[in-house]
Amino acid sequence: DRPFTQVDSLTQAVSDRTIYITMVDQKDRIQKIRDAVAPLPGLQYAFYKDVYDRDSWYLELCGAGASKRQAVDYLRHAYGFAHIIGFGDNLNDLSLFAGCDECYAVANARDEVKAAATGVIGSNLEDAVPEWILEHYYHNQKG
Repeated sequence: DRPFTQVDSLTQAVSDRTIYITMVDQKDRIQKIRDAVAPLPGLQYAFYKDVYDRDSWYLELCGAGASKRQAVDYLRHAYGFAHIIGFGDNLNDLSLFAGCDECYAVANARDEVKAAATGVIGSNLEDAVPEWILEHYYHNQKG
């Protein structure tokens, strides 16, 4: 019942309760896994270079119904949110941006993420996201 569980093998992780798997490794090693799982039906993936560690690549696997876009759509419908804002830095955030009304890339984000964003804020290494929220919402609510 833990939200994150580290496993030693992919077969150990496979179950009907698993909805999201993240793997981090060197590109050549993790690309082999991506190539093997890419044609599987009912599965989507994001494969991208880490923006913070130049030697690390990510492979994120999830069921067809478990994207960040679908999470935004669920929140909008389930709670009646009229306006949703997202923040991102890497390729896995593009689906999030597609579902948001406003989306902001941090300054150290990938160029593709910046291009898809409503705007670019400071670096997340400088706490740009909480600073943006404080400036645009918290302080306005107090005023």
